[in-house]
Amino acid sequence: MNNTKNIWFTLDKMFLTGQASDLLMKYGLTLKGAWNIIGILDVKPNEDVSNQNIEFSRNGLWDVFTESIPLIRSTMGRPDNIASVTPLLIYREISK
Repeated sequence: MNNTKNIWFTLDKMFLTGQASDLLMKYGLTLKGAWNIIGILDVKPNEDVSNQNIEFSRNGLWDVFTESIPLIRSTMGRPDNIASVTPLLIYREISK
């Protein structure tokens, strides 16, 4: 995934050295500059992650879930055209 400009991931506060709110206060909504991440690629951009092989009855509450979860994910979670990773290490070079 060299030269990928945008990736999506979540951060577990247990593994941060500071507060999650510090990131917003320091950097705003986007982290500018060259950041490096070592992680596990979960989903490639535009990869279909829907489960087309569901054998459950498609009635009632299950229909609500199957119709609403993709919409919720696309608005609050990973956009379809962005890769998703599980980060192991995130760093930024401060000198060369």
